[in-house]
Amino acid sequence: MDFDLAGHVRLHASLDVGRSLEAIGAEMDPYAGVAGGEGAGGDGKTPEVVLTHVRSDAPQLEELQLAAVDGLVTGVAGGDLYLLAGGLRARVPDALGDQPARIEFDPGFPMRRLFRHVVRPALQLRSLAGGSVACHAAAVERDGRAILVAGWSESGKTETALALVEAGAHFLTDKWTLLGFPEDAPDATGLSAAAFPISVGVRRWVLRYLPRLSRSLPPRTRGRLVAAGAAAVLSGPIRGRDRLRGFPAMLRDGAERAVAIADRVGLSPSEIATAYGHSPIRDRVPVGLVVVLRTVPGIRPSARPADPRRTSRRLAASAVTERQSYLALRQRAAYAAGSDPAAPSAARLEADRLETMLANVPIVEVSAPFPADPRMVVEALAPWLTGTP
Repeated sequence: MDFDLAGHVRLHASLDVGRSLEAIGAEMDPYAGVAGGEGAGGDGKTPEVVLTHVRSDAPQLEELQLAAVDGLVTGVAGGDLYLLAGGLRARVPDALGDQPARIEFDPGFPMRRLFRHVVRPALQLRSLAGGSVACHAAAVERDGRAILVAGWSESGKTETALALVEAGAHFLTDKWTLLGFPEDAPDATGLSAAAFPISVGVRRWVLRYLPRLSRSLPPRTRGRLVAAGAAAVLSGPIRGRDRLRGFPAMLRDGAERAVAIADRVGLSPSEIATAYGHSPIRDRVPVGLVVVLRTVPGIRPSARPADPRRTSRRLAASAVTERQSYLALRQRAAYAAGSDPAAPSAARLEADRLETMLANVPIVEVSAPFPADPRMVVEALAPWLTGTP
């Protein structure tokens, strides 16, 4: 089964267990898989990530690396690093250097963990090796152009993108956006955006500002959020006892984490598109505007033009931070091999490429509080949305 991410990178799943294919298909939404053998449909140029099961004759683990600050456990076999989970393992490739980046995993390995720590970073770095960039940004399509909403983690990217959709745009992608030039204009014009396969995290509090989405939520999802609201109220006394001497901090912090997790639901890109009455966007969309969110305390949003070089460095830094778990795994591989620690070559390459990509694209920096009504951010962007900044 092949999943082509708008020509930026391809995931090939060569598996013998149907349940694994179903789980992979869900993780790759909005892209649909097509049947074929390894390399089927390939052009020999598109970077690939290959998912396959661990061979029956694979070597046994020779060394273990127990949980460090990342909380992960790894092992080494035949010179390869494996992420471990419940006695099962998944190979961690050098995604920037390997073509294809081959990920072998035991049947039953937790698919969400595999995608979070290995598959998605591998897809991003293979696309980087092929000339594209997985930018840490959400995106929507408006009047035939893509609007990217970038920024540090927890700065309101998803909320702003959904507010733009409420105002008439079409949803494209959340958290990550694939950027690239056409082959006939690799260094100057024609920058396009495409979806990256990852679920959309929708927080309960933002739904008051997103009436169209709120009305279209599946009943089960709506019920979960109602339950989360009730849990937040009931646990309020526990979470607010930070000033009581002797009150267990672990209990208080655990309640905070539980409420935060329950207060957000994950919807697939296709579910978001369907909720707003349009089909998922799987093609490339020309980039018309890049919005960079800057979180500031307690003021109404304001917008101003931003510098491409500074923006590219900021976006590359945020992407590196989001990929920390994968980068930590590659450091474990360097430790196991006794080689030099992995160099930050991906970050520099990504920053330089983004600077080239953004050179001819309008960039707006929006200073805004978070959490806050995302419609105020859209209002601050109005001059750029109408073409009259």
